[in-house]
Amino acid sequence: FLKEELESLEKKDTVLFNRLLGHHLAHIIGVKIKSFVFAISGGRLAKIPKGVKGFEKNNYQQLATLSASFAFLVEIVLMKFGPKIKFQESVNGLFSDLLIKMYSISVLLKYRQVLDNDFDDLIRWSVQRQVHQSQVLLSDICGQLNFSLVFRWIVLPRGVNQPLPSVKLQNKVVNQLINNPNLKDTLTSDVLHAKDSTLDILDQAYTLAVEAEKVYKRVGYVDSYEAIDALLDKQQISIDEHQLLLRLTELRRKILAVDDYEH
Repeated sequence: FLKEELESLEKKDTVLFNRLLGHHLAHIIGVKIKSFVFAISGGRLAKIPKGVKGFEKNNYQQLATLSASFAFLVEIVLMKFGPKIKFQESVNGLFSDLLIKMYSISVLLKYRQVLDNDFDDLIRWSVQRQVHQSQVLLSDICGQLNFSLVFRWIVLPRGVNQPLPSVKLQNKVVNQLINNPNLKDTLTSDVLHAKDSTLDILDQAYTLAVEAEKVYKRVGYVDSYEAIDALLDKQQISIDEHQLLLRLTELRRKILAVDDYEH
């Protein structure tokens, strides 16, 4: 709206400007109503794709609620600051972070349609976290702009009501990633990392740690070369297990070498 309104002013076309301004005001009123109604109803009145159900349906409703609140706040901030908004870097940063969060939720919902059910818990964990952080950002924007309690109530009538993912869900996701290598491989299949880079070393250590878990359960945890050699001397571990623990210990020390700034 702003671009067309400014162009109509440059052309001194008051009729066009009045029409555009009317549409703009109607848009502001519309997003204000949507922001409040969606937020108070938990997005249940939002229009979502057909055939969506379960937790995915709720995620679309939450995304619609965040989008309406975002659009409403953008209009209010533009009215409040006008062209000076570009100098409000902290507020711009919050809006940028909020936009990134909403985009992330949108991407997760898109890939939910092509991924199998093995990813449901991970997607649920990610979306819950993104929605919580988005609601916090909405609250922070209202706080930075010193909006009244009434105005904040319009934007977030139920407050920050999306908690962070539960520890139970988080542990479930972690166990799935550890015990199902296909999940991790699918998630990281498009990640580019150079051989022997920090990321590559971390990935190697992860694979070896999963393999070494059975050995540690049998002989106890050891983290020194001497202790590992002692286990071999006592014939408590095989030669292959000895090499596995040595390699894992070597990689672990590389990862934990936080004071090494050579690379």
